Amino acid sequence: MQRIGMNVPESYKRVEGSERTIPPEARAIGPADPDEIITVSILIRRRLDTPLMPDAASLASSQLRDQAYMTRNQFAQQYGASPEDLKLVEDFARSHGLLVVESSSARRTVVVSGTVKQMSDTFAIKLSKYESAEGTFRGREGYVHVPEKIAKVVEAVAGLDNRPMLRSMAKRDPEV
Repeated sequence: MQRIGMNVPESYKRVEGSERTIPPEARAIGPADPDEIITVSILIRRRLDTPLMPDAASLASSQLRDQAYMTRNQFAQQYGASPEDLKLVEDFARSHGLLVVESSSARRTVVVSGTVKQMSDTFAIKLSKYESAEGTFRGREGYVHVPEKIAKVVEAVAGLDNRPMLRSMAKRDPEV
């Protein structure tokens, strides 16, 4: 679903699972500050040659002393992102003027920084300011988009909006 006011290039595809809606109690109060610097994390797929991870049932049925353990480096090598995928995403980010802050095969992430305008243009989204009972926040509607050549590599983009995500479920006593 494409939102009004968003120009999604034909060569872009949406990142499945990235659709956002604005909470019904929130209202738009204007555009996000185009010069605000934000940092986002781009989650990369696992290596294509990755073996399946053991399932919980097989791990639970074996004794701890009998299990083989990997070092962090071994885990990253086997289950992390491939260097080729990381480079592809880094090159994409740099081509849009974003600063690559960190790139991690083990965490399968490329962390980038740039202005709200750069992020909006890079991911074909529109960031706006909203107000709700929890306060003001930067948010978006619709999907994040990436070029077709990296669409299979990118699993998610986190940090574009800064709306409150968690609410306390505990009832508070106003007398306390």
